[in-house]
Amino acid sequence: MWEKSLSLRGKTIPMNLKAISLSVLSIIVAATATAAEPERFTITGHVTNVPDSTVVELCREEGRMLKTVALDTIIDGRIFFSDTISEPKQMYRLTGASRGLPSYLAPIWVEPGAEITITGDGTLYPLWDISSTIPNQASRGALVKATLPEFAELLQCYVEETEAIKHLYIDLKGAEEYLKEGWDKINSIRDAYGPLEKAVEIKKLAYMGSAPIDEVWLDEFSYFAENVYRHPDSELRETVMAIFGRLTPEQLETETGQKINDYLTMESILNEGDKMTDGTLYDLQGNAHTLGELAGKYILLDFWSRGCGPCVASMPEADEVAGQYADRLAFVSISSDPEAEWKEFLAGKESKVIQWNQLLDGQPGLAARYGGFAVPHYVLISPDGIIVAKWSGYGAGSLRQKLSEQMKDKR
Repeated sequence: MWEKSLSLRGKTIPMNLKAISLSVLSIIVAATATAAEPERFTITGHVTNVPDSTVVELCREEGRMLKTVALDTIIDGRIFFSDTISEPKQMYRLTGASRGLPSYLAPIWVEPGAEITITGDGTLYPLWDISSTIPNQASRGALVKATLPEFAELLQCYVEETEAIKHLYIDLKGAEEYLKEGWDKINSIRDAYGPLEKAVEIKKLAYMGSAPIDEVWLDEFSYFAENVYRHPDSELRETVMAIFGRLTPEQLETETGQKINDYLTMESILNEGDKMTDGTLYDLQGNAHTLGELAGKYILLDFWSRGCGPCVASMPEADEVAGQYADRLAFVSISSDPEAEWKEFLAGKESKVIQWNQLLDGQPGLAARYGGFAVPHYVLISPDGIIVAKWSGYGAGSLRQKLSEQMKDKR
């Protein structure tokens, strides 16, 4: 998982200057020759029964955030996107940016020089046919077909849900007198599509029980592995564990395979009253730490990500309470962001909060054991290592209030 560099410390290798120069020159030439130059890919399409001026969006993932690559307005059913890419292969996302479209991220795999075509009928864009020479796309298409017609019905429910939310907060501007009625409607839509989501999951697992195991299969199965870890009483658990038995040792050695294995073999989520667990964490300078270093104080764990608005909004208040309770509380923020993005985001920010990261590149770790699937997620641990409180979410003043309640009369 870790990239480690080799060094020749303490060793002297005699070499004349000319030899060194030629060696360095050969390395530079080789690096230049093998460096991947960005190449353009194109996505062209024609869809029917989609209103003119419908806007679709192409995005790509950067860490745990989505970045817009381009927007395209559909006229006469025509779609066009183009971008450059230097990676061998990357998954982009197609999503809707207009009213009347479902809220969903449909995967599109791209690679340098790829020519990708889209065809389809209607506004349920996750059902559009996406064709290319990239095998992942065909695998995804087969998986989608295996979930019909329930998936199509579910997408229509997503359209209704998205429209109800936009009506409440855009058309009605979230006015207080409409909130109860608006949320009653939204929740009734969600209650109605719950059985459809379950039906789609059952069909996916039935298909995955015999489908070829490839990158798309593993990514999809990792969702089920996480789901049954989070919900150990899930009625899908027995099926998931049976399908898990299909994976070969080689498949389990892949990055996604390791994630699946961790979720399905890891000890259960810790709750209030349980003994804390520990792990290796890294500070911004790359030094390794453990929570055990903070023994003798209360510890407040804050699981967060830079792509989470409430997480970022909580930072000034977190700094405030970290200072207020510094004599008896260690406030530890544990980011799930990739190393480069984490360091870039925190660069130049002074704080009394301890900033650590497990640097797991998406693998489950302490966040999973402490149930930190939705961020921000907080866990308060007593000086003797017992979990005394867990909660999620942030609103202005909520950290002050929660710690005031929890730390009252505690020394």
